[in-house]
Amino acid sequence: MSMKLKKIVKNLTADDISQGTDITALKTTVGDSSKGLVKDMTDAKAAIGTDDTTAGGLKKRCKTIETAIGDNTTGEETGIYKDIADLVAAIGDEDTSGTILYRIKVLEDAQPSGDS
Repeated sequence: MSMKLKKIVKNLTADDISQGTDITALKTTVGDSSKGLVKDMTDAKAAIGTDDTTAGGLKKRCKTIETAIGDNTTGEETGIYKDIADLVAAIGDEDTSGTILYRIKVLEDAQPSGDS
């Protein structure tokens, strides 16, 4: 053992040694791949998944939901946004031939007066 190291060991106090106990407790809390915070973080990362959305986990589930909801860019809708756009177009207005509201207006207009 070098002189410098011997001097350090000789000057260790009870407080220095008890701090070593605190370090041991900290190591236990931090843990490794089988226990402690390190294992918890590894498990959390696995649950979340990777950027590769085919790997599973929450990221894949979010991507699947995002795809189902779709894109709401006008004229380029996809997913649920497209379904809603299609319904709005089908309902239409009273002046556009072929729309639901137009057909209702035609039926109302064809109904004889007083037959409400």
